[in-house]
Amino acid sequence: MLRSWGPPKWSRTSKRADEDEPQVTWTNYEKAGEFPGPTTVVSDTRSGTITRINFYPDRLTKVQAIAHFGKGYVVTRYAFDSCGGEEDSEPIYESPSGPLTNVEYRARGIVISIGNNDMVTKISYVSGPVGSAKSRCNP
Repeated sequence: MLRSWGPPKWSRTSKRADEDEPQVTWTNYEKAGEFPGPTTVVSDTRSGTITRINFYPDRLTKVQAIAHFGKGYVVTRYAFDSCGGEEDSEPIYESPSGPLTNVEYRARGIVISIGNNDMVTKISYVSGPVGSAKSRCNP
């Protein structure tokens, strides 16, 4: 990350809620990646391993994103799973009527979050699923 993009605009390490939870470092860049807009890199503080990269494009439509990344995606809707979650995070699960829409290239680890007017709000490179298949509240 530092070799490719240089020094970040800012970086901070989160506090752990308990000893079993990994501590993560959030690193922010203003100009990195394929599209104009800020980028946040999340890494495991102890190992230095990058666990997620989030791009926040300034103005990118769903159609433009699909044209850029190509075929082989699925559109998945998610809902918030608010039972038993941590205070700082709210897990999500697949729900046909959920308010969150993602274009997912699951085999490639790319998740594109879609907001109002079919505008992309975030592009994430992830190492696994962004949500669970079912709600933990109503198994």
